[in-house]
Amino acid sequence: MISKGGFLDRNKNRFAILCSVLGSGYLLVKWATHSFMEQQKQREKEHCSKANITRRFEQNLMDIEFVVSSLVPSLQDRLNARINLELVTAKLQEQKQLDNMSKTQKMELWEQIKLGSFTRTLSAIYLLNLLTLLTTLQLSLLGRMFYLDSVAAMHADDVHRTISEETERKYLTLSWYLVHIGWTKLVDRVEKAVEHIVKEVSLKTGVTFESLSDMIHQIRVFVEYQDVTLKDRLPMHEWLLPPQGEEKHLFTQAGVDVSQPDPELDNLMNETRDFLESPDFNTVLQVCLTKSFDVLLSQYRPTFYSTDIVERHNEGRIQFEAGPIETEQSPIPSKSLPLARVLTVVSKSVHSIGNGVPNVFLSELLGCPQLKAYAVVAYSGWDQ
Repeated sequence: MISKGGFLDRNKNRFAILCSVLGSGYLLVKWATHSFMEQQKQREKEHCSKANITRRFEQNLMDIEFVVSSLVPSLQDRLNARINLELVTAKLQEQKQLDNMSKTQKMELWEQIKLGSFTRTLSAIYLLNLLTLLTTLQLSLLGRMFYLDSVAAMHADDVHRTISEETERKYLTLSWYLVHIGWTKLVDRVEKAVEHIVKEVSLKTGVTFESLSDMIHQIRVFVEYQDVTLKDRLPMHEWLLPPQGEEKHLFTQAGVDVSQPDPELDNLMNETRDFLESPDFNTVLQVCLTKSFDVLLSQYRPTFYSTDIVERHNEGRIQFEAGPIETEQSPIPSKSLPLARVLTVVSKSVHSIGNGVPNVFLSELLGCPQLKAYAVVAYSGWDQ
């Protein structure tokens, strides 16, 4: 016992230090474990949050496709009623069988077909692009608000909606302007461009794939720029929204009651106008239009090239101006066809733009990275 007592007396300071270290180590381990668990919870929370917003954003893109697909046929019907080429063609064939039409009358009908074919198809391209961008912006802004509501609902039982159902209904009526008013202004613009570029081209003129591509390019320039200097682009957002201050008249025309003040709707309209008037909108619109015209021209290729050549070289995308398909040895020139024969192809392509199933034009637009980025900016651009 004496030796044990002596040992403890001689080493009591060491035992005290050892106990202190062990105690501190236990607290350190306990703190580290708690810290790890908290970080783990935070990571899981962030992962759930990211998964939630990703799921909602992807659903938003699906909603955009559904809405655009629902509205495009209505626009296409209006376009077909205004430029009824099928009726003109039937009249031409009927009179040809009866053989009682003068040369002048026949040329007048052919002129309608010539100008109408380009006007209707190119107008359909512009309308699809504008409708898609407008719908993307609208549903992305609304989607942001719905997401904020869902986050708030996770932390509270009684949550006041960021936007009321009534305001949501009013806001979605905004597309009424394009479908009923804006589209006519756009078609007027395209009609003038087509007349300026195509009117003097004879029906017997030989047209190659390259010259057709150049013709469409010239029409685009006339439509999309304010004048021949090519310095300022035309503000196409004016076909999507009524002039500022006339929004109330728009909603009244659409059958929506706006007699009572609605600050939520006013804020949404102001934000929508800011987005549409921004340089980003013009940039995204130009990219989308070019992709759409690429698809259109790719549909015309088989008319000018043999099937095997198209299959071997269809990987080459066409921008504004399209050169001939090239092989490793030399360019392959396209066929030269009378304009009258080409008009049939141009006229029929409008149906794949407005009523195609699946709609390759819409699919190309919705897959455009720039359009998705535009949607992300609208969807995530909150200050809260």
